[in-house]
Amino acid sequence: MYYIGTKNQVDYYNDKVEKSEDYNPPTERWANPIQHPTESKWAIVKHHRYTHSSMELVEELSKDWNDDSNP
Repeated sequence: MYYIGTKNQVDYYNDKVEKSEDYNPPTERWANPIQHPTESKWAIVKHHRYTHSSMELVEELSKDWNDDSNP
């Protein structure tokens, strides 16, 4: 599952999970945010323990998130 939102929302969520899980090197981040190739939106993998009510939750990213699917 993925959350889709703004860059700020995705970064906030990533920071929240990282701090809550107390990650230490070499694992410093929960996930690598994904930028949509043609739109100003971002996605991040949902952590099973944390929610973010202001972002859209989807089962999987649609094909338009893949650079190869855009002409």
